Amino acid sequence: MTAPTCTEKGYTTYTCSVCGDTYVADETEALGHSYVSTVTAPTCTEQGYTTHVCSVCGDTYVDAYVNALGHSYVDTVTAPTCTEQGYTTHVCSACGDTYVDTYTAALGHSYEFQYFTWANDLSSAIATFKCKNCGDILTVDATITGVGDLGVSAHIATVEFNGEAYTDTQTTGTSLTKVSADYSAVNTAIAKANALNASSYSNFATVTAIIESVNWNMSLINQDAVNAYAEAIETAIANLIPYVEETVNITEPIEDSTTETEPEEEVSEPEIESNPTTGIAISLLPMAVVALVAVSSKRK
Repeated sequence: MTAPTCTEKGYTTYTCSVCGDTYVADETEALGHSYVSTVTAPTCTEQGYTTHVCSVCGDTYVDAYVNALGHSYVDTVTAPTCTEQGYTTHVCSACGDTYVDTYTAALGHSYEFQYFTWANDLSSAIATFKCKNCGDILTVDATITGVGDLGVSAHIATVEFNGEAYTDTQTTGTSLTKVSADYSAVNTAIAKANALNASSYSNFATVTAIIESVNWNMSLINQDAVNAYAEAIETAIANLIPYVEETVNITEPIEDSTTETEPEEEVSEPEIESNPTTGIAISLLPMAVVALVAVSSKRK
């Protein structure tokens, strides 16, 4: 007896035990498939479908296809830092697929000066800078100059960083603020001015005004200002304008001493003009010219 299957009929086979003759009878209908269906949902990249599997014979087929869903990305922007580039990360909320794009350049550090740190013996120093964006610390070795200048233990640290100069001064022994500045250059310039005849120059008052403005109580830490006084006096001397002397020729004959002379006319003093720049009165004509003018007036 052959049982029916999903696709084939069942039947009974009869066989003669003597001669072996056979025939088939008692047929039954095929059972047909008994499918179990499994739905596979679509994903972001793959279509969905239903799989049917016969629980009896294992026959299978697929149908009910649906389109892939496509990705559903969530974007996260990572801002650039001083040292790392920025970018945007896209992550699919359904399947986790990810990719990165929209890169931006790193910002670079933005350092600000903080302080100088000196060695105990003041032989060296470092300048500390801090990035205002990320807090990164950078130190730069300083150049030390000025040790023992003008008899004072003044140690000057200098650092040049990003186009800017930073300095710090440390002293040992007597403080710079208590040591008098060096006025030797000022005294030399003043001596040069005193050696000149002030009345020979129309603008000597400028030299006088600068000399009178010198502050004689400045300390070594203000040496640059003291040197500026000396330079100003030297410049004023170099720019002095001498008077131009005028000569009056007397051509009239000298009268006989017995001749009655006219009473002398009173010679007026030369006009004094105030210099608008210095506010100090200066003579416009030298005395030699005044005398010649007086003689000419008397002859007339």
